[in-house]
Amino acid sequence: MDLDKPMPFFAKVVMTTDLEYKGHVTLQELIDGDYLEDTEAGDEEAVLGALRQYSKNLGGEKFVKRKGSSGSWTMDDAGFIDK
Repeated sequence: MDLDKPMPFFAKVVMTTDLEYKGHVTLQELIDGDYLEDTEAGDEEAVLGALRQYSKNLGGEKFVKRKGSSGSWTMDDAGFIDK
């Protein structure tokens, strides 16, 4: 066994980067976009739920990396490459 023989391998990771978007939206826009019922406009929990759904539908190009945050990664898989 050659202990100095290089062995090719791979590693797969999942990278998470903290991104953010700062903008404005009105209750009327949430209602018009079918994120919120007009009868729920005074319900803080319903409004926050609508805002979360609205935010999920924003285009990815609107998000930018949050200042001072580099993100994180987790190991998904690793193994040797068959020749």
